[in-house]
Amino acid sequence: MKVAIITDSITNTGGAERVILEQAKYFNADVYVALYSPGTTFKEFSKLNIKKIMNVKLPNKIRTIYLWHIFASLKLKKKYDFYIFHGAGAINASKKLKPNVWYCHSPSRYLYDLYKHEMQQHKGLSRILYKIVTRVQRIIDQKNVRFIDQIFVNSKNVEKRVLKYYGRKSKIVYPSVNTKKFKFLGQKDYYLSTARLDRIKRVDLVIKAFKKMPNKKLIIISDGPDKSKLHKLASGASNIKFLGRVSDEKLATLYGNCIATLYLSYKEDFGIIPLESMAAGKPCIATNDGGFQETIKHDKTGFLIDNPEDISNVINAVNYVTSKKATSMKQECIKTAEKFSLKSFIKEHIKTINELTHS
Repeated sequence: MKVAIITDSITNTGGAERVILEQAKYFNADVYVALYSPGTTFKEFSKLNIKKIMNVKLPNKIRTIYLWHIFASLKLKKKYDFYIFHGAGAINASKKLKPNVWYCHSPSRYLYDLYKHEMQQHKGLSRILYKIVTRVQRIIDQKNVRFIDQIFVNSKNVEKRVLKYYGRKSKIVYPSVNTKKFKFLGQKDYYLSTARLDRIKRVDLVIKAFKKMPNKKLIIISDGPDKSKLHKLASGASNIKFLGRVSDEKLATLYGNCIATLYLSYKEDFGIIPLESMAAGKPCIATNDGGFQETIKHDKTGFLIDNPEDISNVINAVNYVTSKKATSMKQECIKTAEKFSLKSFIKEHIKTINELTHS
């Protein structure tokens, strides 16, 4: 069976990229992508058949609009038996490419649940233009979803959003975690943050908390648009160390030796970081909302924080999840991570593909 994966971007080392990578490897799929940055994503993509379909560099404000246009006019030279979509831009091609499934990591948040929040970032003419453009995009997005045969979602959290904004039922297919890669190696004297350095991931709250706890060490890995801002925020704090992007081997080592991880992302869709942490036998301190509520058992595999904007709540959580407390959670963490296996992930794909190609 010939499978094609159509996706907006492969530029980071996040949960979405991991899902695409596992799908591409298992199905030996051709991957058509608009934005591809081999230097900032998983090295394994370089071994796959990646076909970049957008070669024009554009400012961020108009890039998304052009990206949607590229997919709407996409013509593939090869014929495939099945198509897997990722991203709101990619599904502009869904009318012509069938049978298909859309792995929806979330309906575009700037168009739906975070629309008002994003609107507040614009003023004057920019605000008016944002309102017009997003209204048009929302109309197109609603139309595109009608051409999707089956929607996969990564969590109950996103399942609710899909039902609310599209009126469509969806199938939960949890992302998988590589339990062979992430292992408990021991316990050193640091806490770990692996979230992308982006405003919505709220790494700034983690930094502010550790600045008030100079006796506790924090290691921050990853990269992102807020890199300079966060480095400046942590300036003068000798207990906070930035390592930037690291190899997969280094990542596994850092997970395997930390006390616990912190991930305070705002209304996270699902969040693979807690599962990577748990696979390494380490609890995750996270916000008490979104996908975290599905993967983290409070006080058993991690600690869920209400109102992390109040830094004292983050500090209290870190002081609670001590070395001793983290060790007591080890076995439950590993047991929980094993439920999110690659086997279950692929099984749901095969079942749906068989149903749609033989119907």
